[in-house]
Amino acid sequence: MRTAERPRLHYFRNAAGVTAVALPFALDTLVKDWTRVQRAMVRERPAEFRRDEWAYLMSSLTRERLRAPFTEAFGEAMATLPKGAAVGALARPRGTIAVWLPASVSLLGPLVSAMLLMTGSRLRLKGSARATDLTSTFLDFVRGKAPRGSALARALRQNVAHEVFDRDDTRNAAWAAAADMRVLFGSEEAARGVERLPHPTGSIASYFVDRRSEAWLHPDELTDANLRDVIRAFAIRGQAACTSPSRLVLIGAKDRDAVAVRDRMVALWSSAAPGDPAPHAASANVLASQWARANGWRAALAPRNAAVLAAGRYDLPFKPAALMLPVVAAREAQALAGLPANAQTLGVASNPRRLRRWLEIAASSKALRIVPIREMHRFGSIWDGRRFWADAFQIVEVRA
Repeated sequence: MRTAERPRLHYFRNAAGVTAVALPFALDTLVKDWTRVQRAMVRERPAEFRRDEWAYLMSSLTRERLRAPFTEAFGEAMATLPKGAAVGALARPRGTIAVWLPASVSLLGPLVSAMLLMTGSRLRLKGSARATDLTSTFLDFVRGKAPRGSALARALRQNVAHEVFDRDDTRNAAWAAAADMRVLFGSEEAARGVERLPHPTGSIASYFVDRRSEAWLHPDELTDANLRDVIRAFAIRGQAACTSPSRLVLIGAKDRDAVAVRDRMVALWSSAAPGDPAPHAASANVLASQWARANGWRAALAPRNAAVLAAGRYDLPFKPAALMLPVVAAREAQALAGLPANAQTLGVASNPRRLRRWLEIAASSKALRIVPIREMHRFGSIWDGRRFWADAFQIVEVRA
């Protein structure tokens, strides 16, 4: 009879004391394996991924990014446990995490799979039958580049399963019944459907549903660098991604300023988001620009019809075309009152002088994240106001 492999203990210290984290691998070894894959990504890119998507994935697999969730959840890593040191808690993987991925943002699958693989739990990733399956493409690439017999290769073989099926498939019930943690990215309706499925007593759920984000800039922050950041944040997934700016709000500016900013963004577009759009997307953008002009927006097409940039009044009705970015001016109080009820991210300029004001806004607004615009898509360990990555661990109190 085969004996279960003894977990490896890793120690972290924060103000509350020392936490031992049990993992089925040596953390430094797994991180090193991922960085080897990252180096291979520099040389090779699957055709299914756009350049900006691939670059974003590469930036998520640095040593610093991979270790950051451990630091945020448990504290600074300790090389060894000092003699006589007290350990107050042990964190162990929950067991099995089932993840329902969205149809609208196919890049989430690769990101979530890399992030949650670091927790040591078994992953069951359910892709949407209505989405491009970038998750399988990414996992196949990683399997091909991970050193044979490495910690990463073993983790992928033993701990990761990925399938694509629709919401009515009987496998949804089987996955929920076997999951110690359920994670869903999608609609309120989809979350209710998964929650109704039988699941183990004591299992937990993290449902990330319909959210909207905005980018805010003050007149003194309207630099080419900041506007390029807005373009890059929007161009990856447009209105489809909950972390994309659904509009650019110019705080304390005038309506005429919105037109000038729109023109600057059109001029900057090619340098910030090079590459040609898909033919169907370019055609849809032409139609969206015509709709916008007919409804009072001062719309302009980006080069190659890659997007629609539309200046208008703050309260002008907006039909959310996939790649139409409204540019509007508003007083701060007006912008705060106008945040959608499902507000998620405020993308702002990195400006230390306004830090206190952002903290005040975070304390009194609906926003769940206030981050630099260039980091609006940065998937960290805190999501929608919850430490969902840390929830992948059970915490055992230790007083031995």
